[in-house]
Amino acid sequence: MEDTELINEFINFISVERGLSRNTQVSYRIDLKGYEAFLKKRGLGFKGAGQEDVTEFLRAMQSGGSLTSTLARKLVAVKMLHRFLTNEGYADKDPTAFLDPPRKEMRLPSVLRKDEVEAILGKPDLSKPAGLRDKALLELLYATGMRVSEAADLRVEDLNLAGGFIRCFGKGGKERIIPVGGKAVEAVEAYLSVQCPVSSVQPKKNPKPETRNPPAFAGKQEGGLALCGPKQNYLFINPRGSRFSRQGLWGIVKNYVKKAGITKKVTPHTFRHSFATHLLQGGADLRSVQEMLGHADISTTQLYLHLDRQTVQDAYKKFHPRA
Repeated sequence: MEDTELINEFINFISVERGLSRNTQVSYRIDLKGYEAFLKKRGLGFKGAGQEDVTEFLRAMQSGGSLTSTLARKLVAVKMLHRFLTNEGYADKDPTAFLDPPRKEMRLPSVLRKDEVEAILGKPDLSKPAGLRDKALLELLYATGMRVSEAADLRVEDLNLAGGFIRCFGKGGKERIIPVGGKAVEAVEAYLSVQCPVSSVQPKKNPKPETRNPPAFAGKQEGGLALCGPKQNYLFINPRGSRFSRQGLWGIVKNYVKKAGITKKVTPHTFRHSFATHLLQGGADLRSVQEMLGHADISTTQLYLHLDRQTVQDAYKKFHPRA
């Protein structure tokens, strides 16, 4: 079997057997195609690769400017591939069995100040349907700390606006329930008033993923915004009536960041970082923030404590007369 076919088999395995997210599958496929190309230049395939070849691949990626976090992800993809090939009988040995991932450096995430968040949230034009959609998106991202990809996958029946929470599916399809504040609820209700009939707003209590049924009404266009249709029960839909991609939603956010006059670097995760940081600054406990973010390991959430301490240190250095 050719290496390209082995990659397809592996991606199918992590999708069906491991339940890894669509984004992870895409990332791993890109990483493994790069690994395949590297080995091909050395006259090798996956089955003939040794530990030295894997090490040289990572060294080449590092020389090309890859960050430590990127190298760690590439190695995870390569290790999982070789373990799969060995377990399935495609290869006799696993050359990555004794390789440890590179230690990640701790990088403090970029966050927005509260006044910067307010500036962004105030930019959508609420006289237009698209503005109502964008306002709902921005409010939800800041109110829940959802990843942009999770917002793209959000469906109307995942909302319980009366109860003040939403159901979200994170990495690996893991489900979590997140509280939603009043401002975000108002923004979503305003958006749904033009995007969907009111009857679709109230979902069943904790519906199972397989019971998600699309609204039974015809779709149409109004003011450049596609309304719900038989196959369109995603919350955020583009003018063509299809689910927004992660990149499409991020483009909306980036547009309002620019309109707000914010020049600092803002990434798709900045709203998520700001959500967590502002909660901790307000006195929220770490475990609650971990649960809302969907972090499997609390050490990931603890990074925001370091960020908060950095804010305190900066204030001390700025205002203390003998700092």
